[in-house]
Amino acid sequence: MSIRVYWDNFEHTTIQLEVKGNWTWRAFGKQLKIAISMIQSVTHRVDVVLNVLGSNGAPTSLVEHINSVIPYLPSNCGTIMMVGKTRKVCDIFASMHNVYSRAGFDVLLVGSVEQARKGIILRRQYAKAS
Repeated sequence: MSIRVYWDNFEHTTIQLEVKGNWTWRAFGKQLKIAISMIQSVTHRVDVVLNVLGSNGAPTSLVEHINSVIPYLPSNCGTIMMVGKTRKVCDIFASMHNVYSRAGFDVLLVGSVEQARKGIILRRQYAKAS
């Protein structure tokens, strides 16, 4: 089991949460608290790459846990890019997208970390042009 959180770039504009193997909500929650502190440590927008490519799926009570995170997300939290390819990941994403988009968050599913990074760049360019 491994969940890591780290800045994905030197500018501190993107955080990556990397989830591998089997994991628990408790372990995820600990890393999420670190991610939230990192986002709060800066004043600019911070996008999130939730990389579950190496995960064996989510533990039970998925929707309950997804709902519980929303109140803690800082106002400078930008796009959330979920990275994964399996049917299980698609199911997790569907639940997450439904809940988070209603709360005003931009959540997308992509197949690779590189696609996530490119998507974030495009969304930032679009936001600047608007």
